[in-house]
Amino acid sequence: MLLKTRFYIPPLRKRSVLRESLVEKLKVSAGGELILVSAPAGYGKTTLVSQWLHANPHTFAWLSLDRLQRVSIVFWEHFVTAIHNIQPDVGGEALNILRESDDELLESAVFSLLNDLDDLSTLNNSREPLTLVLDDFHCIERPLVLDLMNLFLDHIPPSIRLVLIARAEPALALAKRRANNQLRELSVSDLTFNQNEGRLFLNETMSLALSDVDVVRLCENTEGWIVGLQLAALSLKKPDAGPIIREHLDRHISDYLFEEVFALQTEEVQLFLMISSCVPKFCAGLCNKILDKPDSLKLIALLDQMNLFLVPLDNHRTWFRYHDLFRHFLMSRFLLLSEKSRGEYYLQSAEWFETAGYLEEALEQFIVLQNWMAVVTLLDQVSEDKKGGGGEGEVSLTEWIESIPVRFLSQLSSIEINTLYKAKMKATKNDLSIAVNMREPRNSESRSIPSAVLNQESPHQEPLTRREAQVKQLVSQGMPNKVIASELNISVNTLKVHIRNLYGKMGVENRTEALLKMNQQSPCKDS
Repeated sequence: MLLKTRFYIPPLRKRSVLRESLVEKLKVSAGGELILVSAPAGYGKTTLVSQWLHANPHTFAWLSLDRLQRVSIVFWEHFVTAIHNIQPDVGGEALNILRESDDELLESAVFSLLNDLDDLSTLNNSREPLTLVLDDFHCIERPLVLDLMNLFLDHIPPSIRLVLIARAEPALALAKRRANNQLRELSVSDLTFNQNEGRLFLNETMSLALSDVDVVRLCENTEGWIVGLQLAALSLKKPDAGPIIREHLDRHISDYLFEEVFALQTEEVQLFLMISSCVPKFCAGLCNKILDKPDSLKLIALLDQMNLFLVPLDNHRTWFRYHDLFRHFLMSRFLLLSEKSRGEYYLQSAEWFETAGYLEEALEQFIVLQNWMAVVTLLDQVSEDKKGGGGEGEVSLTEWIESIPVRFLSQLSSIEINTLYKAKMKATKNDLSIAVNMREPRNSESRSIPSAVLNQESPHQEPLTRREAQVKQLVSQGMPNKVIASELNISVNTLKVHIRNLYGKMGVENRTEALLKMNQQSPCKDS
């Protein structure tokens, strides 16, 4: 007996954001076509198709799949039954074959179903095809099932359109179907919420009252990932909710990604995901170096097929990055490795970048390693490409120089860099007389340090640079790294170097200890 609930369409959620443009794309589909809605978990695939069926009433069948349908006969029995339930004249003979046979006669059952659907095309005067939706089609992996599905699609009549909702691209000769104009696709780029949809979702669906600035920041932080916005909204409803944009990964998002994505992968894929996250972008050659394996291209292609939050950075699909929230999650797993292992992976990536000519990327990795001699050497080379460039180039040089301890700066040879070096040395000397009041509210129009923290430190403590004092002030206000980096107009990686240097000078090991020490040192104001 088949479970009836597998054939029920999910109900529409109250106040859900109507994806009008995407619904219109589905409305213009026709019989004889395959519609593939493919994206990672949490992009609203099922909700979208449900909206379309509710907005465009016609005869349709819905089948929710899971691992139980991996058995060929079980899958095709569900498949035929879904159609038979809405068209009793279709699939009767195919069901009899399936109930009385084994895998050897599955092809006969599929042909019988196709013949019935072809007859239906002749009798159907409405020209409106049936729609069969297969939800969670990524659960179907058995080659025999996929081969027969390819057979079905090769001969699909105009009386039916097939909709597959999946987290990964299925092995269904998609290139052939694209060439034949038989395939319509909706992917991550289509399903991602834009800022207007994000505003509707956060303020109407999730009943928040966020400003446009906060909506934009959340949409950017989640890259339009719908579940990411939902979990962030739930966090913001808590009485003790922190800043609107958090540098740390919210526990709910982390749990979701672990349970719905990471834990479902093989150990080989988990290891690849975790280690490849130590670089902002990657390609097969780089991953081969980091993991000391020759098959990274195969693994990257697998991740791409599985839609594992992979974002291509070029049309040739050579360079990739992870969705920002997914990379934060993977980095939290990466940080569980030993310090020695992490250092080796960073070193391998830095050396590969340098050898391949990606000097700026190599420089960033050496900064993370605090290999200052390598940073100085690369900085001299990189500065040649940024001479007189101004704008972003000069900003990058300034960021890199500010990350380097003063005692290493004298070894820089570039004239352009020495100009910035002298400016930093002057600023460092000025820091000795700067006063920082840790309790004073942040002035958004100025990043100067208003009062002395330097004089409150231990007399044996190495004095803070101007940038470290600025970082300390903002850390004391409870700001996450991403906000601090944005406020100071530096990269998060550069900021982390400043924070590590700050911790060393303060004699603490983490942010909690740093905040406790700051609170102890800050003078209480008279009431």
